[in-house]
Amino acid sequence: MLRAQPTSWVGGLSLRLREKLPSKTKQAEERRAVVDWEEGGKNFITVFEVRVKAEFPWQVSLQLVSGSRSRHICGGAVLSPHWVITAAHCVWELKPSRLCIVAGDYDLYIAEGHEQRVSIARIVLDQYQKDTFSNDIALLQLATPLRIDHVWVSPICVPDPSQKFLQGDSVVAGWGRLSESGSLPHILQHVTLPILSITVSQPLQEGGLCKVYPQLPTV
Repeated sequence: MLRAQPTSWVGGLSLRLREKLPSKTKQAEERRAVVDWEEGGKNFITVFEVRVKAEFPWQVSLQLVSGSRSRHICGGAVLSPHWVITAAHCVWELKPSRLCIVAGDYDLYIAEGHEQRVSIARIVLDQYQKDTFSNDIALLQLATPLRIDHVWVSPICVPDPSQKFLQGDSVVAGWGRLSESGSLPHILQHVTLPILSITVSQPLQEGGLCKVYPQLPTV
């Protein structure tokens, strides 16, 4: 079972680097991890509730606006006071006026006093392919800048283009479903998952990781 262990912060992701393994051994280990995901079922990966409210200050809730109400549909990360990054499939064929983001949030059901709700001015996509999920990335330009206080709201650490993350673990955070067709949490969650090399992950791209391994949490 994958469990949270002491980690170090690298490039905005929480990574726990393993000892360097010989190439064949490393690939075998990664394939075992994929098989474990497939055979383990929805209870195999342990998802943890975030206990420290400001642990992920770059995390935002992307919300669909309907009149005076809005509801969470996807997660995202703060890049700067003016920009947020999210998945392209979350905003595909939606107008900016239909969306807003909430930064500094923890419990979606409670107004805790440090949230910042901001409208979207522009959506930037780059050759996103909805059938294959290729280039599944989007930039959201905010209508008004976020207040960066480095406590509740802070930009994610973007790695240098020369940095390569070939092994180790990454932390995924959000309010997504905890299992296939499971309930949606209102408290921010996080899960530790292994980084897969291109050799292992490339065969999964055609159908999408979540389609091939639907047991994975969608946070």
